[in-house]
Amino acid sequence: MHGANPVVTAERIFRELVGVPTDDHPAPTHDEFLYAVRRFSVIAFEVPDSPDSDGFLFEYGTFRWIPEPGFVVGVVRQFEIPKDSGDLDHYVQLRAEYRYAIEPDLEALRDRQSWWFRDDSTPFEEWYLSVVNDPVWDALRGRPVSRFEVSQESV
Repeated sequence: MHGANPVVTAERIFRELVGVPTDDHPAPTHDEFLYAVRRFSVIAFEVPDSPDSDGFLFEYGTFRWIPEPGFVVGVVRQFEIPKDSGDLDHYVQLRAEYRYAIEPDLEALRDRQSWWFRDDSTPFEEWYLSVVNDPVWDALRGRPVSRFEVSQESV
């Protein structure tokens, strides 16, 4: 894709958009975070022109398998990285998430995962509004954030 950003720059670009240069920086508000996700969605990256080469995942739930168990809510942007032959080699995922202490009312929320890809029949704006309007944000309002993290990894 001509004029697109290299995938390796995704984490730096997202950090600039959300205003969190390092992981020890204070967590952005939910509104700042969601606005950064929206702005990040229009930035082009060097990925193949295939259906699932660039997509977003919104997810939340209670996770006990991470080093510090907690309730996690966040967004992942996944990029397809091809081999020289054009076949899939691997994915790179930019992950931005909030972590909270596990509390009974948060445990009662059903885990959620919602994917969106560029070739979906649902426009990004519609998917994005479903994320913004998800009841999880009301449930988290006023709670102290244990950690806000932005990371990028190959999977």
